Amino acid sequence: MAVLVYAFLLALSWMVNMTLLPLAVLLIIPVAYFGLKSLNKPLLWLFLIIGGSYAGNTLHLFEGFTVPISLFQLFFLSGLFLLVLNRIYTGQFNFRLSGLELELSLFSALMFLSIIYSPEPDDALLFAVRTVVTALLLYFILNVVEHKNELPVILAFVTVLGLGMAIFSIRDGLMNPEAAILSAVSGGAKLFSRASTTQTDPNVFATYFFLPIAFSSCIIVSKVKMSYRIVCAIFLVILVAGIASTFSRSSWVSVILMLVLIALIYRQVKLFVWLGIFGVLALILLPDLRITALNIIQRFTDIFAGSTDDSSRIRVVQMYAAVQMFIDTNMIGVGLRGYAVSILDFYSYQELIGIVLPHNVTYTILAELGLIGIMLFLFIIYRLTRDSYLNIRYASDELSRVVATSLFVSLMAFFMFFQFIGGGLPDNNVWLIIGLVYATKHTLLSRAQDA
Repeated sequence: MAVLVYAFLLALSWMVNMTLLPLAVLLIIPVAYFGLKSLNKPLLWLFLIIGGSYAGNTLHLFEGFTVPISLFQLFFLSGLFLLVLNRIYTGQFNFRLSGLELELSLFSALMFLSIIYSPEPDDALLFAVRTVVTALLLYFILNVVEHKNELPVILAFVTVLGLGMAIFSIRDGLMNPEAAILSAVSGGAKLFSRASTTQTDPNVFATYFFLPIAFSSCIIVSKVKMSYRIVCAIFLVILVAGIASTFSRSSWVSVILMLVLIALIYRQVKLFVWLGIFGVLALILLPDLRITALNIIQRFTDIFAGSTDDSSRIRVVQMYAAVQMFIDTNMIGVGLRGYAVSILDFYSYQELIGIVLPHNVTYTILAELGLIGIMLFLFIIYRLTRDSYLNIRYASDELSRVVATSLFVSLMAFFMFFQFIGGGLPDNNVWLIIGLVYATKHTLLSRAQDA
């Protein structure tokens, strides 16, 4: 009977052009199990949410709709519902807050207010709703994480997911010598081997490695068990190769910042030495990687020089345009999501070589939300930076310090990354890290008060 039912599902999926329908059906049993268990322990549902986030665009439900539903959206919204059911079931209606409610509320209100004069009101409304709903992930995580011992498990789970993605991206990217040669011949202008396994944008895909790389690096330089450090050293080599396969210069700069911060916090440079040794060994043992390595170096240096492509030059042009928008609108901005339309008032489509979408979150907010928007945004960034850094000081044991440091440097990496790429406000992984930062703060402070 099971074979007949599954054969029917295969036939049905072929007829409705949903090839992953049988897989989705097979997931019903574990998802239902997690759902029942989550009534007592909502933390379990967080693992499904993280898995859905890392699945990215691998599976979309109802793809014919205007807004396809991803696994992350499905798990996240159902997780919020389960959290409410848990509070009703247990009779505990207290919800923990982060302390950022006033700033986030004012910024959200400003986004919705700017829709009134935005040249793209429909897109602006959708973007504002997505940002506010995704920000609720902060409060979901803050209210489901109860003990500090749960945080290393969550970060280890994220690292394993990142490791799996790195293996696939290495196969599609670095271990494809023909594509690497074609990329090198084109001077990096055409990246045939650029991996983007679960995302359409290789740059966004590269950010999925930030937290796994940070956690593995912190474990290596910490004083935890030697067996954990050896395993994470192996993981780190694979993760670094995975992010290299994306050819995302923005992510490389961000990862370098992460490693520098880790070395400064732990006051040692062993991490850099070991990475250098492993890199040299990889080049010696895998000759096909040499061409790819040269291509990586060329693309990295070009982010500052702009000699082989125009993307660096366009970023500077867009910054000037943002300042002009800010001045011309009397410092109130052009309205949410209005940058791509308003920039054509200053530069032609040909001058911008078709790149009208902004590549920097900071100057985008300056141009779209004006003086109040940029001041609120920078203050929120300051609060996030301060709170995430103070977690390192609150940590009373080695593993808690690893968690706090990993989250702090990952958040700093995202802040750096979105100085080169736009659209970071509704990013799933950003709010995942922010949620874990405040869950860490809550567990560390509550334990200190109990002591």
